[in-house]
Amino acid sequence: MAMQEMQKAKKDPVFQEMLALAQELADLEEQILNTVSEEFPVGEPELPPVELSEADKKLIQQYKDLFSGSGSLEGMQVARPEPKVEEPVQTRPKIQLNVKKVDLDEAKQSYKEKLEEMKLLMEKLRPEGDMTPQMQRNYYSARKLPVLRKSVTKAPVCWICNLCGCHHSHPSECAQPELGGTWVYEDVVTVTKTFEYQDD
Repeated sequence: MAMQEMQKAKKDPVFQEMLALAQELADLEEQILNTVSEEFPVGEPELPPVELSEADKKLIQQYKDLFSGSGSLEGMQVARPEPKVEEPVQTRPKIQLNVKKVDLDEAKQSYKEKLEEMKLLMEKLRPEGDMTPQMQRNYYSARKLPVLRKSVTKAPVCWICNLCGCHHSHPSECAQPELGGTWVYEDVVTVTKTFEYQDD
């Protein structure tokens, strides 16, 4: 009887429509996850290029001369560089973020609409009332939907210390962890496949 129900399910237009809709929902979910991970990248922040002032260049040249043996300590006058005011660096244009935000909102709206459509189809898929419990069980078991769940989590990769900028697997590996540091994370994608059906 179970094999007969599976053959019926393959020919059932409502169930076939549900399978197609489930695939569309999975594609939309992947698009939403990809858009979110693109908007919030993980990793080391891009540092602005360092521009040296004339005093910094002169100081570097004096150090080079000192270590090459051509300079003397008496004639060296060390100039202290003035602290620079760092300007905020814009990594992405705002227009691009707005476009991605619109795409993300559209994808979420489409996902909600298709989810409502799926609920209506599941209501149509109820077995007839005169079926025995065994027949109902066979009916539901033959109409399970394959569901792929993709979850993205952030996992720590390494810790960059403020002391020397070295990459450590844990702050305790640094000589002076009390100076602090920054964790670097990466996205870990986990895909699980289950077969689900509507409960009574």
